[in-house]
Amino acid sequence: MELVSIAAHERWSDHPCCTHPLLAHLARRVNDVTSDLKRAELAGLVPTLVWANTDDPQAYARIAAECTRVALAHRPTLVLRGLHDAAVRRSRPGDSRRHLLYRRGAAFRSVDLAVLAVQLCPQDVADAALRRMLSSAVHCVGAAEPFPVVQSGMTWGRGAVVGDRTRER
Repeated sequence: MELVSIAAHERWSDHPCCTHPLLAHLARRVNDVTSDLKRAELAGLVPTLVWANTDDPQAYARIAAECTRVALAHRPTLVLRGLHDAAVRRSRPGDSRRHLLYRRGAAFRSVDLAVLAVQLCPQDVADAALRRMLSSAVHCVGAAEPFPVVQSGMTWGRGAVVGDRTRER
């Protein structure tokens, strides 16, 4: 997420304002448990993470539902099934008070448990599933890559050049 903050012209941080809080939480967890050999592949998601934010309160539930869906495909458990069903119910428009309580804690714990469930798979399976979990969760907030990644200098985000860590203002 530090790379995302640089690409978005924000202060160096692993909590960039440009990315949805739950999606940033997921990205940090995925980065932490991905093997060293596959971690570099996560950099390809930086352009979409720069633009992945929304004010929609149901986005928390949609992200949690997507994470638990991916985890269920690899480690079907009753706990993950319950978390997935709850997230799907909360992803529908409804009582905003329930959404406030959900996004303050339960959504983050659902993501944590989904990552943990996938992490228990063999490393090559876990790496692929975690990347799929993160990339599919990005689409839950409606983010799309707004421009192609340029190879020379690897320009990502709002004018940032990541290759040498220089930024245009």
